Amino acid sequence: MYNQMLLPRQPMDIRFEFRPITPSRKPSGSSDAKPTHDGVICAVLIFTEPHDSPTKLFKKVPSTPYATEIKTFRSVWDGRKAIRVGAESRELANALSDVQATLEAAHSHLEKLGAPVSGQSVMNAYWQLRSGRRPTGSFVRMEAMSLPKVYEEFLVWKESCIEPNRRKRQDDQISQATYDTYPRRWVMIMEYLAYIKSSKLSILLVNTPFTTNFKEWLRKHKKPDGQVYAPASINKAISLLKMLTTYALSKGYIDTNPIANFACRGGSPANPKPLTEEHMQKLETCELPSFQRWVCDSWLVAAELCKHYSDYMELRGAKIEIRPNGKGIVEQERSKQAGMSLKQTINVTQRAHRIIEKWGGLRNLYYKDSANFSKQLKIIAKAANIRDEEGEVIGLQFGQGRDTGLTDRAIKGANNIQLTPMGGWSRAAYANRYLGLAKRVVDGFVDSL
Repeated sequence: MYNQMLLPRQPMDIRFEFRPITPSRKPSGSSDAKPTHDGVICAVLIFTEPHDSPTKLFKKVPSTPYATEIKTFRSVWDGRKAIRVGAESRELANALSDVQATLEAAHSHLEKLGAPVSGQSVMNAYWQLRSGRRPTGSFVRMEAMSLPKVYEEFLVWKESCIEPNRRKRQDDQISQATYDTYPRRWVMIMEYLAYIKSSKLSILLVNTPFTTNFKEWLRKHKKPDGQVYAPASINKAISLLKMLTTYALSKGYIDTNPIANFACRGGSPANPKPLTEEHMQKLETCELPSFQRWVCDSWLVAAELCKHYSDYMELRGAKIEIRPNGKGIVEQERSKQAGMSLKQTINVTQRAHRIIEKWGGLRNLYYKDSANFSKQLKIIAKAANIRDEEGEVIGLQFGQGRDTGLTDRAIKGANNIQLTPMGGWSRAAYANRYLGLAKRVVDGFVDSL
């Protein structure tokens, strides 16, 4: 009874497994057609339950493996852990992220309803969410609002908000020109829904992994004219998606807006948002649970080495070259700028050396998709009490590490020519964003005297 009181809710972890199956002999008519897969991905749901022993509080109880809709090859599954992850393995990782997010949403809904939580009940709710329906405690299927339906309602509301006279325009009112952009933005969303074969996607499934995958798909997808979407167009589509979730929240269709803080920048470069040395020291030394310490230390290495996320993901295969002066250098081709023959050459700081040695090498750092990193960094910032000048907890983002590392080198005297190879840029002009942080650079120089 005491243990039950300590566990008001039933936490759930998720582990994915590859289960080999006999591949379908003929994916289509011909006798020599190749199989489309040789296994299925199964989800094992691991619940934390009160322990039977009076000396132990809790125990982890795994469910039986439940088959998901993902079928693939063993080589693609194993390829997720390769030094260079192939396109098929990256797509599989994105699909697994979507499945995990939906399972977590199903689990959360059952808890809110006060319904029994078990492996089977979570999977029942999962399949209902996948079909665009809201799960209920008794598993009676009740229609949930779809994303296209939310868009239809949103468009009607916005049409009533049109005010042609800019001087008379008030909050929520828009111009006709702004209203006319919504259908053009919506086309991009509908193209993606068609691509993932979810034309009636539930608004409940519009979350950070979905939005991340949508953004990545838009970057590669070609329009009918053969051109890819411009970054500004992609940001406008993401902006509309955020408007729709905000609207859905206001109408009570969702309980929270999971993409409210999703980065959606305009066409011009964002201003760097570096942390202070005090912040970095606190992040390195604060007490954290073992998993979050792993994530935090890995991010600190990425920050000290000024790594963009995609470049960091290739870091596990990099080597530290020790120069005659005893200092380490890492030289790495830019994954972020693939095809441009750009390299990033960066010195390994003392903090980076400490952490890399602590974990036994670059290969043993934490490497996972950006959505997981983003979620954990915000938890870590709150736990470490990292606050900005206004006293607000900083919503820590992966890119702030790169901003911090480059700004620190500018504080120590690096000019734009020296910063260029450190940032992995093709032109020195890109470094001026960090040298332009005049007050931070001057303050840092004065403190070093």
